[in-house]
Amino acid sequence: MRGNRILVVLIALGSVACGHAPNGENSESAQTTLHMAHGGAPELYEARGTVLWYEDGRIYLNHEEMPGFMDAMSMGYDVRDPALLDGIMPGNFVEFRVVVEQDTFYIDQLFPVE
Repeated sequence: MRGNRILVVLIALGSVACGHAPNGENSESAQTTLHMAHGGAPELYEARGTVLWYEDGRIYLNHEEMPGFMDAMSMGYDVRDPALLDGIMPGNFVEFRVVVEQDTFYIDQLFPVE
């Protein structure tokens, strides 16, 4: 599981370093501006998005931009409390909070938007 997180971070950082959008054009809006907290208090980011799917304590979302953290994109997040996924279905529009600590990030709040 930890290896998957490291892989996601490396891929995101590689995307920033290369500076290429999926269509091959350079675009700052298509880059992931991922950064990690360096000790101290965790950083918190709130956003909204559409649930694509979830499995094994991980949710995959197509989400809006999280200013200061990352651009709008589709990606997976670990969910700290699996009970947060109760009643959540693919296609639901949700609000969520991402916690960034040291070398990891995860969702600790997740609510369907009606």
